[in-house]
Amino acid sequence: MKIKKYVVAIIVLATLLLAPAIASAQYSDSISDSTGDVFHWEWDGTSYRWRENVERPDIDITGASISESGGYIYASIEVKGTIRATYEIHYNIMLVDEDGESYNIWYTDGVCYIQSPHFYGTLEQVSGVGTSTLEVLLSLEDLGYPASLEIASVETHDWLDDVESGEYYYDTAGPEADEPIEDDDEDDDNDEIDIDEGIIDDLIERGMWCLALIIIIPIVIIIIIVIVVIKVLKKDDNGGEQPPQQQYQQPPPPSGQPPKQNQGGQGGQTPPPPPGSR
Repeated sequence: MKIKKYVVAIIVLATLLLAPAIASAQYSDSISDSTGDVFHWEWDGTSYRWRENVERPDIDITGASISESGGYIYASIEVKGTIRATYEIHYNIMLVDEDGESYNIWYTDGVCYIQSPHFYGTLEQVSGVGTSTLEVLLSLEDLGYPASLEIASVETHDWLDDVESGEYYYDTAGPEADEPIEDDDEDDDNDEIDIDEGIIDDLIERGMWCLALIIIIPIVIIIIIVIVVIKVLKKDDNGGEQPPQQQYQQPPPPSGQPPKQNQGGQGGQTPPPPPGSR
């Protein structure tokens, strides 16, 4: 009974210690992106082509994050310039849950929309227009209470110069970012962009591994502690017990008296007299 009480106490303590870390990891994620890496889909007089490293600060993504508090998800997009409320500019962030289901959120012309497995419509609680950070408030109830959420990609589009020409500016970030197809005749500057983005992806992947280790290592340590405590308690219980004594022992014969011969049976025969005594 004493061992069970120790084990229960350790399990309860481990749960209390690990619960905040696990809960915060369910809806917490962030990414970062370098600046000056906006793409431009332009008409060069004969055909369309991509031009890179364009300055377009109002859609130049610098980072994005999500967090949870009080049953709500806070999703934010940060740009180098200013968040604009115009229909020529779109700000988009896509989240995914533990099953790979997507939650697509985009803001344009002063209205924020969401498309998810359980809810499609508009979001009222939006802030940050006129600043560098757009923040959207999402209800976990509307999202169907997914077990976890993380950022898949962030995208921005800008048709501000000329909507009818088909030209636009575009930036993207995140582990599932959809970058434009690059031409074979790109210069060395474009190769540097690829290297930088590869480093960022690698850092994100390492960050996920670190998060997993932070959660797993304490669990393994607690399991080892539980096993050691059980073994120690068992050893203590066994060490305090004495081996049972013989309950019944035949007492020795009285001093000076030989043991009596049994009467009857083969063992009870009287020995013959010595020779010459007849």
